[in-house]
Amino acid sequence: MKIKDVRSTVVTVPFNKTRLWALGCQKGTTRTIVEIATDEGIIGVGETIGVTNDTIDRRIKPLLLGEDPTNILRLTEKAKWATPWGAVNTPGSVPVAAIEMALWDIKGKATSRPVCDLLGGKFRDRLKFINVIQYAVASEEEFSEQNAVDAILREIDETTRKYGSDIIQLYVAVFSPQKDIEIVRGIREKFGSNLRIGIDVNRTWSPETAIRTLNALQSCSLDYVEDATAEIGALGRVRSSVSVPFSTHYNNVYEIAKTRAADIIAGDIHECGGFLGTKKLISQCEGLNLGFWFHSSNELGISLTAMLHCIASSPHIVHPSQTIAGWLTDDIITKPHKFRNGMIELPDGPGLGIDIDYQKLEKYAAVFKERGEMSPHDLDSRRAGWFPQLSGI
Repeated sequence: MKIKDVRSTVVTVPFNKTRLWALGCQKGTTRTIVEIATDEGIIGVGETIGVTNDTIDRRIKPLLLGEDPTNILRLTEKAKWATPWGAVNTPGSVPVAAIEMALWDIKGKATSRPVCDLLGGKFRDRLKFINVIQYAVASEEEFSEQNAVDAILREIDETTRKYGSDIIQLYVAVFSPQKDIEIVRGIREKFGSNLRIGIDVNRTWSPETAIRTLNALQSCSLDYVEDATAEIGALGRVRSSVSVPFSTHYNNVYEIAKTRAADIIAGDIHECGGFLGTKKLISQCEGLNLGFWFHSSNELGISLTAMLHCIASSPHIVHPSQTIAGWLTDDIITKPHKFRNGMIELPDGPGLGIDIDYQKLEKYAAVFKERGEMSPHDLDSRRAGWFPQLSGI
C-alpha cells in the first residue's frame, strides 16, 4: 500500500455565541483538515489547529507520496523536519499532528481495528469531560462588567442542564481579580458543593495577585487552577502558597516536578505532533507522578476523536479533559459526538471510527474563504483599546 495523494482543506465553523476570555474574543474555530489517500482506496483523515495548509501542501506532501502509510514513525519524522523550525519548535508539530492522525486512521482501517487498539488497547470507552465556561454574549449584546455574574451563572446553568457534567472550567481574568472573586463566590452560592469548579487564569495574574486572589477563594473549594501565573518558577512560588492543585500548559515536566509548579499537565495532541508524542508526554507524567488531561484547542470532530482514542488507551488519564463541543453550531463529520451526562462515547469503527461529511466540509471551507480565520486571540470590538495584559490586585 502506497500514498497517492495528500489533501488539505481549511474550514471555519462559527460558535453559537461570542465568548470573551483573558486573551481575546472567540467567535468560531478555524482548523485544517487533512486527507491521505492510498492506492488501495483507503483514506485517512486528520485535523489540526489553525491555517497550516500551505506547509502541508508545499512542504510535507511531496515527502509522503509513494511512501508506505503504515510506516508512521518514518513519515512523521520526515514531516517534522519539513516544517518551519519543526525540529526545534513546538509550532512545527502542529501540521504534523494532522498527518499522523490520518496515518493512524489508515492503519486502523487497513487492519480493521480502532486506533486505540493499536495504541495499547481500550482501557475505557465512556470518557468524562469538563464543560468549559467563558463569558458568553449574544452578537447584539454589549460588554458589561455589571451583568457579568448573572451572565456567567446563566451560561453555567444552561450548559450543565444540557450536557450534564458536574465539573466546569471557568475562564477568569476577563475582569478584575475582585470581580473574579465575586463571580466564583456567586457560582458556589448558586450551585452548591455538587458542582466542581476549576478556573483558568491563562497566565495573566502576577504571582502576588494569584496568591491573594486564590487565598480569598479558599472557602469556594476550587477543584484546580490552571496557569495561575506565567513562568514555571513563579508558578512554583504561587503553588507553595496556596492549597489548591495546579494544572499547566507548560510541558517541561521535569522542571515542573522539580519546582513543584503544578500537579497536572494540560496537554495538546497537536502541540505534541500526534498520538506518539502525546503518549510520550503521558508516560513522562506518570513516571513523575504528575496528572494529565487534554485542554481544548477549539477542536472539531476529528481532533476530538483523536483525543478520545488517546484517553481510552491511557490508564494514567484519570481526570476529565476539556472540550468546547457544546459551543459548535455544526461539525464536519457525519456523526458529531454527543456530550451526555458529562460523557462522550468512543466510536467503535476501524481507524478513528468517523467519516467526513463532504457537504459540510465544502460549506465551512466557503465560510473560511468568506470570513477568514477565526482565532481565539481575535480582538474584541466591545472593549475599545483592550489588549491582554498582566493583572494586579
